[in-house]
Amino acid sequence: MSESTRLPLFIQISELLHREITAGYWLPGERLPTEAELSKKLGVATGTLRKALAELENKGLLERKQGSGTYVKETLSDNAIYHFFRLELQSGGGLPNADFLSVEKMQNTYVASLLSLPSNAPLWRFRRLRRLDQKPAAVEEIWIDGRHRTAIDPQELVESL
Repeated sequence: MSESTRLPLFIQISELLHREITAGYWLPGERLPTEAELSKKLGVATGTLRKALAELENKGLLERKQGSGTYVKETLSDNAIYHFFRLELQSGGGLPNADFLSVEKMQNTYVASLLSLPSNAPLWRFRRLRRLDQKPAAVEEIWIDGRHRTAIDPQELVESL
């Protein structure tokens, strides 16, 4: 996958923090470390971290209090890109990203039946290598109805598909 289709770093950081909060690493009402501490821990610029925190605040996950800090909101939302992507490193977290291995249009009667499609329905099969902190974590295969799109250029795909 080309660099242009990678999710921006602030989105990757936002997703990492979202997953950690959802997993209970930080509890509702709890104050996050300072921006300086968190950006150092994550190895990103403070500006990148601020954009990630703003993204989580816009999604209703965090509350930022001037002069006090950033807190996990009591009512959590669940609209992360990687909401169903529950892989993490043994040490916790890990920046998620993906590399497309293949994109193919084909027929598969078994998959078509699982999707309640006609047995001869065209299907798109996507295979991706999922990484956490650039370490291979999983190989993923996604099938979708091929009747909606006649061609897909792998260069136009993004990690969130």
